[in-house]
Amino acid sequence: MARKFDIAITKGYDWSIIERKYAGRIGKLPKKHLPGDYPFGVTAVDKAGRIVHIFDPFIDGEMFEYAEKHKEFKEVVDFDVYIQDGVIETSFTGDFIDALEYLETII
Repeated sequence: MARKFDIAITKGYDWSIIERKYAGRIGKLPKKHLPGDYPFGVTAVDKAGRIVHIFDPFIDGEMFEYAEKHKEFKEVVDFDVYIQDGVIETSFTGDFIDALEYLETII
């Protein structure tokens, strides 16, 4: 069964992707981060190295280049998208590169 993630978008301000079990519990996020010099403002990965949180105010080509090179972004999960008001805008299943591509159309 695929892990469940929320994509929260505040237009003109920022976006985040967070594993649902951590939504509203930012203080409980693991302290481990993506490998290397990641181009995101904030990241967190679990003990297995799987993404649990990504945050940034922008989307740029450097993020896609990084994502294409790192297996963590290839995991297929379920996403619910919330734009500003907390109401689900859409849902989809895909990998984190799909999520970044979706965000690029909104941000």
